Amino acid sequence: MEKAMIYAYTANNLGDDLFIYILCKRYPNTQFHLYAPESYKKTFSSIPNLKIIVNDDFKHKMLHQLSKMIGKRYLFRERHAKKCPIGVYVGGSLFMETTNWKNDVKNLRSMIDSHENLFILGANFGPFKTEAFWQAYEQLFKNVTDICFRDRASFELFHHLRNVRHASDIAFQLKPVRSLSHDNSVLLSVIYPSVRKDLRDFDTIYFHKMKTIAISFIEQGYDVKFMAFCEKEKDGEAIEEIVRIIPDSYRSNLSTYIYRNDIKEALETFMKSKTIIATRFHAMLLGWIFEKPVFPIIYSNKMKTVMDEAGFEGHFCEVKNIGELNIDHVMKTPYMKPIHIEKQTLDSNEQFLKLDQFLN
Repeated sequence: MEKAMIYAYTANNLGDDLFIYILCKRYPNTQFHLYAPESYKKTFSSIPNLKIIVNDDFKHKMLHQLSKMIGKRYLFRERHAKKCPIGVYVGGSLFMETTNWKNDVKNLRSMIDSHENLFILGANFGPFKTEAFWQAYEQLFKNVTDICFRDRASFELFHHLRNVRHASDIAFQLKPVRSLSHDNSVLLSVIYPSVRKDLRDFDTIYFHKMKTIAISFIEQGYDVKFMAFCEKEKDGEAIEEIVRIIPDSYRSNLSTYIYRNDIKEALETFMKSKTIIATRFHAMLLGWIFEKPVFPIIYSNKMKTVMDEAGFEGHFCEVKNIGELNIDHVMKTPYMKPIHIEKQTLDSNEQFLKLDQFLN
């Protein structure tokens, strides 16, 4: 059985956990290894070909601190990685220019040095500001076996590299069981805006608008469920802030769902909902996949890019302009037809074009 190391954002974020889930399901005859917190053993307990290398117990925290002190930050992970000829770095916003971006460059260098072949799948590049950032990654990308971005804009930045491609988001490979029935409910996926530096001034207006949306749907006879994709990024705290300002008289028609290690349960929550109000990027995609009408609330350009590529023609708004949101547009969402994503579903299969040659 071939061995492969998965690199991913392991913060119990539903979107990123879906990437890992889809990858392991696609290659059942490959033994995958994932360096992740203990909780991931529960998240992927039903995936027999995934081994979790726990990185948050006392022993490994001490080893990690020691390796940082001697200038070898990824020493312990590399010991396991070098047992795997193949590495797969899978995720969405993997390459953003943060204040610590040079550490991210070192992280990718470690992955490249640890494997005979490294594949980068599902990512987008940016946002970035400096030429140095782009140049650092251009040099690294030359040493990667295959890179498949999820948007054309990222691809165009590196189209001169022969190993760079692009295809639709990996999540479109999800094959959900369709439900012929649903609750009379509206699912609202939320974020905590100020977790992102460019949205740090929008908490109050965002929370109040989400409150208004919830109340408006309840007054129209719907039940409302708030959903948190990632507790680490304060989605759950955002729900608490919103619910706190909703009058008690509406509470009987309100519920919350916090994603905690159960992918199947999270997907069923989408399947049972009638309409999706999506601030989370993958809430929008899951709404489309489950053939639900979706109203996107855009917090980054990656959402608008995918909407344009999918030919989305419905109403939407941006977090930065949410104060101008027309509630009537939101209230029309349950009556809108879901968009067709057959093209994206077929195209997303191309994310795995090169990896298939190694693992199938």
